[in-house]
Amino acid sequence: MKTKKILLNVASAIMMTSMLAAHTCALGWQDGVQKSWSFTYGDGVGVASVSVSDTNDTVDTTMNVGDTVFSKTGTIAWRDSYTNITTFTAEPKTGYEIIGVLENGREGDFVSTEDGIQFSFTRKGAEIAGLSGKDVTFSIKTQAKEYCLVYQEPTVGDIELGSCRTGEGIRYTIGGRPFKGWAFEGKPVTHVTEEMAAYGDAYNGTIHITPIFGE
Repeated sequence: MKTKKILLNVASAIMMTSMLAAHTCALGWQDGVQKSWSFTYGDGVGVASVSVSDTNDTVDTTMNVGDTVFSKTGTIAWRDSYTNITTFTAEPKTGYEIIGVLENGREGDFVSTEDGIQFSFTRKGAEIAGLSGKDVTFSIKTQAKEYCLVYQEPTVGDIELGSCRTGEGIRYTIGGRPFKGWAFEGKPVTHVTEEMAAYGDAYNGTIHITPIFGE
């Protein structure tokens, strides 16, 4: 009886170890020779963050411009790991919006999310070990948001000056007194800053600025 009990305990331990190994290792010998696919982040002005993960659990990280990551497939056709979907999630900086993605220089497909976009690549393993696949360099296309600049004149009220995009210089002036420039929340500004863009996002695209007059 003792011998049987010991064997059962050993079997249970082996099973638990196998389960843990399966959880921590995305691909195993059952999946055949592992095949790697590379994805390089080429460009992304105005992008705050890019993250990547895949259905085979071989990559899960964030990326900066110039980084390359690798996801892997198995090479046994009847295994689930033979097909792998690698998904990227991109979010813009304040004052910018993401309008597209380029994949090896061509327009790529994407879906909009609440905070940015997602795009994916599906790759399948090859029955012939070492057979090369199509690697990708991608770039995130962004556009600076446009805001309405408003001057709060003490006697008249709000005066709409015109539109201006994030990072763009403020070209509007007013007459009557020697005009020196504009201020936002008491600080001189020459262009639409990230802080101003955040204000505009909170107030329906409107940014209130005040004039600075000289003597």
